[in-house]
Amino acid sequence: MTNLQGFFVLLAPILALFIGYLIAFKWNPHKDKDKSDD
Repeated sequence: MTNLQGFFVLLAPILALFIGYLIAFKWNPHKDKDKSDD
């Protein structure tokens, strides 16, 4: 089960970053465009 643990240890931060990016884009999908439009 050490392989599985190592896999999760490596996957955890990657998943966190991926989910963070998804949430960030969902919360403000066109933040840069809004600033440019202003």
